[in-house]
Amino acid sequence: MARRYKQDDQVGAFRVAHVLGQGSHGTFYRAHEGDVPVFLKGYNSPSPRVAWYRAFLEHQQTIWERIAASPAARFTYRAIAFFEHERQYFQAVEHLEGLDVEAALEQGLGSPSARLIWTRVLTAGLAAFHDVGVVHCDLKPANLHLTPDPTIHAGHVLRIIDFDWAVRTDAPAPWHGSKDYVGTTNYASPEHLRGEVPGAASDVFTAALIVTELLLGIHPYRRETMGEYRDAVLAGAVDLNAIAGSGPMVERWRHYLPTLTATLDLDPTRRPSARELNDVLNGR
Repeated sequence: MARRYKQDDQVGAFRVAHVLGQGSHGTFYRAHEGDVPVFLKGYNSPSPRVAWYRAFLEHQQTIWERIAASPAARFTYRAIAFFEHERQYFQAVEHLEGLDVEAALEQGLGSPSARLIWTRVLTAGLAAFHDVGVVHCDLKPANLHLTPDPTIHAGHVLRIIDFDWAVRTDAPAPWHGSKDYVGTTNYASPEHLRGEVPGAASDVFTAALIVTELLLGIHPYRRETMGEYRDAVLAGAVDLNAIAGSGPMVERWRHYLPTLTATLDLDPTRRPSARELNDVLNGR
């Protein structure tokens, strides 16, 4: 079992301030490098005991090097350090204030125009990641961070975060054949659900679900369990016009429904790309 650190413990170059939470794959900390706050994650999965642990570390390093050297860097947080400490893998990244899109949806935050801007940033970011051969693989509202910024019309800067289980389009994932590709109930793509390798089109499917939630206030497949969600998605395309109904929000964005419907196609080869979806959302 990976050690859980406490306040004032030193982890590499970072001093732990407090524990932020714990998930199935690791423990999250607010820490400091000198006076600079950072978000620190200690991984319990993968552990050094799995055969693909070292390959996973190299895989993550490659992903972040590609992002840092490209326009994709402006759509996520800044990676600070990747290191091992007491036989545990850690990542230190830029600490971001604010909330995530999941919380914004629950609280009804964001004007219609602000939400449209968030969808444009989301799809532009995905296009930038896909350009450098990085597929997020576990997109969901909780992995879209909103940092308050009153100087811009959207009111928040949206960044795509948590690339723990991202994959590269030019090489198999280190865990391929050893574990499933990570996906989340209500946001996994058909490829996840069919046991296939997720690709750029998988990110686009999930993005369409998030865009539909942000603009229309609906999720066409929301279910309580992954099994129920799988059955709903793989049953075939839904009629977004029928689900959306009517009302000011729907009428405002109804012209996006044909593209969103195409983006939810079960066949990834028939979905628009992230850039094509972004073009539509920008009126191009």
